[in-house]
Amino acid sequence: MYPFKVSYIVYVVIAFLLWQSPMYAQTERKIKGQILVQDQPLQNVKISVEGKKAVSSTDSDGKYFIISAPGDILVYSHIGMTTVKVLVEDVTRILNVTMEPQLEQLDEVTLTVTKRRNLESEYAVNENIVKTSFGYIDRATSSGNIRVLGKERITPNNICILDLLKNNFGSLRVFGDCFYGGRVIVRSFNSISNPSSAVFDIDGLIIRDAPIWININDIERVAILSGLATTGLYGSFGAGGVIVINTKAGNTSTMHKTKEVQKLYNPNFFDGKALPFDAVSIKNAPEYNKALHASKTLSEAKTTYRLYSKSYAGFPYFFMDSFSYFMEKWNDKPFAKQIIEKHYDLFDKNPVLLKALAYLFEEKGFFEKATDIYTEIAKLRPNYLQSYLDLAASNINLNNPNRALDLYLRIDDLIQKDFFKVDSLRFDAYYYHETKSAFPLKPEYHFALVDQDQEEDFFEGDTRFVFEWNDGEAEFQIQFVGPSGQFTTWKHTHSKNSELILNEKKLGFNSKEFFIDDILEGQWKINLVYLGNKSLTPTYLKVKIYENYGTPLQHKKTKVFKLALKEINQELFSISKIKNLTSTN
Repeated sequence: MYPFKVSYIVYVVIAFLLWQSPMYAQTERKIKGQILVQDQPLQNVKISVEGKKAVSSTDSDGKYFIISAPGDILVYSHIGMTTVKVLVEDVTRILNVTMEPQLEQLDEVTLTVTKRRNLESEYAVNENIVKTSFGYIDRATSSGNIRVLGKERITPNNICILDLLKNNFGSLRVFGDCFYGGRVIVRSFNSISNPSSAVFDIDGLIIRDAPIWININDIERVAILSGLATTGLYGSFGAGGVIVINTKAGNTSTMHKTKEVQKLYNPNFFDGKALPFDAVSIKNAPEYNKALHASKTLSEAKTTYRLYSKSYAGFPYFFMDSFSYFMEKWNDKPFAKQIIEKHYDLFDKNPVLLKALAYLFEEKGFFEKATDIYTEIAKLRPNYLQSYLDLAASNINLNNPNRALDLYLRIDDLIQKDFFKVDSLRFDAYYYHETKSAFPLKPEYHFALVDQDQEEDFFEGDTRFVFEWNDGEAEFQIQFVGPSGQFTTWKHTHSKNSELILNEKKLGFNSKEFFIDDILEGQWKINLVYLGNKSLTPTYLKVKIYENYGTPLQHKKTKVFKLALKEINQELFSISKIKNLTSTN
């Protein structure tokens, strides 16, 4: 199938790991925790093991325990509350669950009538408004992703609609020409694009083929719709995006421009409330961390470390915090490595802690140490897709592309054999982008790993973000604030994406990618609200930032964040996006 073959050694090693560690072969254990609703304990919550007879319930303090085994799905149910399902993993011991009231339809509803805008009458004076088959929409107030090109910017030097789109919307991929016709791929900012072609909505007529027959001089307005918020009304027909074309003949609005339309409030406009991550972390850090940062000299810092190490001898997070401190503050690599080496037994056999440690080693450039840890995690979790992805990416850091290729080929082989039952719509695109990022200087490796007929849905040179987290139970919200102040949010929470989180844990896949292109130049802010992980331990978040994605000039930065403070919007970092140039702060 491919011009490359999986090396015999890698194949045998992985096969041995799979044989040694069958999926969720661990014994039963006691799972305990507390159930809350609006920060109050909830009594009489039923906790059951899906498909088994084991049942428990919470007491007056909302506390419970139940006997379960890794691989089981615990079901939390209560009258009037939304049911929560949690998959038990190899490290699961404590599960503190927050339940939410179930929304029911009310018998009586009181309506408050407000004056509605007449978008049709505003059409002639407001270029943000476009007419679709389903009515008028306003770019300024729509929650979806809409880009509009007004008639003043539509020049007659474009031969047909394909030229017009190609010359004015850099985010589109335009195929074909003005003689034979063609098609257009629309990209979405914060999600993996659907590679299917966009459809055209021309004055209410919906067609698939590019309308190369339209006279450019007759076009009044062009809009690009992407994302479910704006394309949902088109159903599956608009899954690849919609290109709306308003012609002069199709415009029935008779209003003349007599006054300026006032600037409208945009509900997705960032209010500026995000605290700097580092400042908040230090202010709310444990006592030992504050004492370390108060040290004036390296010698004083080491004395402080040794003093606190006696009290925190069994606390792995103390030693990870100390490792980070001595690397970032003093760049003392030998002492920082020694801290972990002397206390490695605290991390041994715990894949969640080991992954956090690997993140830190990777961030600080200890790539061999990180690879050793990722190898150990793969032995502990051979049934986790992320284990192979992490190990492959770590070999790229070690400049071992052939080993990485072996591992990526093995991933594909396991998927083909249904060992990993992936969501192809989500994972195929991720896998395509991940291998392209891995082999920018060896494109033949990338093409050996993916369907060569698959079309790229993001341009080379874009900025690619990959978020990874060490704890499958972590809940958070990532917020992207663009140069104009508008933002979009991706929510990794049980209340919004419970099935997604459950499927991630079944698959062992804890990654999410995003792209930013050159459409909007200026500063982007990446913020995050942490919501916990059902225990009292912190979560570690790794962000890989690929600048000039997929090109020989590609550059990767890795940032690691210890998430502990909840319910606070914090700015992780910012990037300045200028065409063909990106800088990260």
